[in-house]
Amino acid sequence: MLYFSYTPQGLLVLFCLLPVNVWVANRQKVLLKKNLYLKDSRLTMMNEVLSGIKALKLYAWEKCFHDKVQETRAAEIAELLKIATLYVITGVCWTLAGFLVTLATFAAYVLSNPHNHLDPGTAFITLAIFNILKTPMDFMSSMISLGTQVNRIVLS
Repeated sequence: MLYFSYTPQGLLVLFCLLPVNVWVANRQKVLLKKNLYLKDSRLTMMNEVLSGIKALKLYAWEKCFHDKVQETRAAEIAELLKIATLYVITGVCWTLAGFLVTLATFAAYVLSNPHNHLDPGTAFITLAIFNILKTPMDFMSSMISLGTQVNRIVLS
């Protein structure tokens, strides 16, 4: 009964987390585009190096081109690190969402009426219901990330 009576508080927590996840998804889209640009420039540079390897060796330009390739790789790796950080933020938000929804529901139940006491039966039934809903919530973070990736593919 607790779950059905105090669902709005849990949904409020999810709606509060939604702007964070939308921001992260938009930021991922920007970073993925930048990463694709860096990867393209690195591959173009490597193609030029490989096609002109004789000239590189003849004029001893290996060090110059090596430094350019390493610089581009470093920029690409920095972008990949930012993307990975955003994936971690998304995962943490959705992992904490289940806990925060449960906490908000229990807090609303206990604080709404002084006669409401959280007994083990009510708590465990509510936790069981929230545990059933945990799997779809876990998939939601994956769906946001996949939506970003699909948009990147479609817009490219």
